[in-house]
Amino acid sequence: MSFFAEDLYLRENRMELKEPQLQWHWRRQTLLLAEHLLKIKAEAAAKGEKVHFYILPHHRADGDAIGSAMALQRALCQEGFAAQAVFAEPLSGLYDYLDCRDYAVCATAEEAECWRERIIREKAYVCLVDNSAPSTRLGAREILFNACLPARRIIIDHHISQFTASAAYDIAPDIVACCVQVSELLLALEAAENCHLIDKNTAECLMTGIVTDSGQLSYEAMSAQVYLIMAILKNRGADQELINRLHYHLCSRRQLQIEALAFTQTKYFFANRCLVAKLSAAQIQAVQATDQDIDGISSKLREVEGVEIAVLLRQTPKGNVIGSIRTSLTADAQKIALQLGGGGHKRASGFTIYNSTPEAAEPLFLQACREQLERTDESGEQ
Repeated sequence: MSFFAEDLYLRENRMELKEPQLQWHWRRQTLLLAEHLLKIKAEAAAKGEKVHFYILPHHRADGDAIGSAMALQRALCQEGFAAQAVFAEPLSGLYDYLDCRDYAVCATAEEAECWRERIIREKAYVCLVDNSAPSTRLGAREILFNACLPARRIIIDHHISQFTASAAYDIAPDIVACCVQVSELLLALEAAENCHLIDKNTAECLMTGIVTDSGQLSYEAMSAQVYLIMAILKNRGADQELINRLHYHLCSRRQLQIEALAFTQTKYFFANRCLVAKLSAAQIQAVQATDQDIDGISSKLREVEGVEIAVLLRQTPKGNVIGSIRTSLTADAQKIALQLGGGGHKRASGFTIYNSTPEAAEPLFLQACREQLERTDESGEQ
């Protein structure tokens, strides 16, 4: 398979690429998963059967989960499968530009039972995207994953996982976004079958995940290959300017109000190296703020001069506390989150403390934060 089958701008203008390190590299897991899907397709065609796929992103789906799930759904349908993305809740209107009308929602135990019966009846495949923690990140949909035969489970995720990478499990914690993994998979299928799976809409789904999960392309994991993928997606019609404006520059009145509340309730700890903000469920409800209105707060706290670790502790209507951690170059957000039962990435991670309040969660976070700062100071770890 050759990356240069793709008509990039540089190739179209007959310019030679003088940077050998910018050549395309196929990850082994990408090729194994592509081969696995092609084998499923061939076997189904030989038997005259229709293969069903149900795609499950994590609950409270963000841009990367939505983009990877919808892009994979569309590509699998083009490949002749019956594919359906099943979310834990309706998608925010923020993502209307992706034209995501053809997704399903499974929010309750009763709905999950109907889906479970369907999966058993159809002997369907279940694919987790941007998620490899079914017991904690699927909600009611966990029984869908459990109902699927183990041999028919597929995982595409860029978080540290309890699962081991295999032909069906693309686990890649060093990748900046799940949409990068899905992009590579679809490009591999295109190269193998000489087909076209990434149209404008699919490209915008994938670009959304990359832009939003990389902190607007600011994280260390933004490799040269990711920029090559973005060039392809832009070539296929993805409107990066629109995506950046909607997710990083457009501000709703609710967002302005909830950010003002958070910023006026910040506290510094550990000689101003750690910044904590808290929001109660009542405060969030008072301004009717959505997850999208709140998502960027911890990233903005991290930008305060001298701050190495920032966290937003927000209470949900069910009485749980969600912590969103962001770190600078000197601390590891993932190591802090793991101590609190969460996970994520080096610069951006999260955790949930059940049946708690932001005030009760704060000392637990600070203890984990203290241990990380002490290890960083002792070892010079970065």
